[in-house]
Amino acid sequence: MHTAGYQALDLDFGYAAVESQDLRATVTSFIELGFRGFAVSMPYKLEITKYLDEVSPDVAAIGACNTVVNKDGRRTGYNTDWRGAMDALRERGVNQPGRAIVLGAGGASRALVFGLKNAGWHVEIAARNLQSAGVLSADFELAPPHDLQTPFFPGFDLVVNTTPVATLSDRLLDLDRFPDAKVVFDVVFNPVHTPLCAEADRRGLISVPGWLMLLHQAVHQFTLYTEVDAPISAMREALLQALPKA
Repeated sequence: MHTAGYQALDLDFGYAAVESQDLRATVTSFIELGFRGFAVSMPYKLEITKYLDEVSPDVAAIGACNTVVNKDGRRTGYNTDWRGAMDALRERGVNQPGRAIVLGAGGASRALVFGLKNAGWHVEIAARNLQSAGVLSADFELAPPHDLQTPFFPGFDLVVNTTPVATLSDRLLDLDRFPDAKVVFDVVFNPVHTPLCAEADRRGLISVPGWLMLLHQAVHQFTLYTEVDAPISAMREALLQALPKA
């Protein structure tokens, strides 16, 4: 996506994947080499904040950083995940807040909770790990979390799957458990059309695929890195070409 964007605008930027076993040494190397910035994937989205000079207010609230910009040697951390999620909802025509239930209590869940609350949604959590879910709920002043094994979750307009579960054979993703759902958001982005989104479409619900969140968060990253507007069409095309369809 990023490379396609640079090429579309004829920008002298490059984007490379780097695997790290030593985050501190990697960050130090990036700064010494003059990297403009870098993305951060799991499991380093929390640890990275220890090596930054400053974090944006959303990173402070979410507790996770996925984007770092190096400007004159000063490292600033941002979180574009929640922005990408909200843009994905808007692109699918979901503009009015309601009641949302977020499945899972990991880093993606924290970003979604932050974004949804910021947009005026009533948010609740359901997770298998109630201890982690309890911490998340307390951090964002939510109601006590639900046990994910609860048979039914009525009264929720939006269902968000932030777990790595990607198959409907797991009862977790049985949409019969969410009888009032109007919108289903699956943060899983591979394949393009996940089984959960396909089932939501079959039922006549609005589906929000994870690749759309991935695209929009990268658009925000692009602008942070380059300080120019991202060519979203070129980035969208590159992403959809790279991901398997099913």
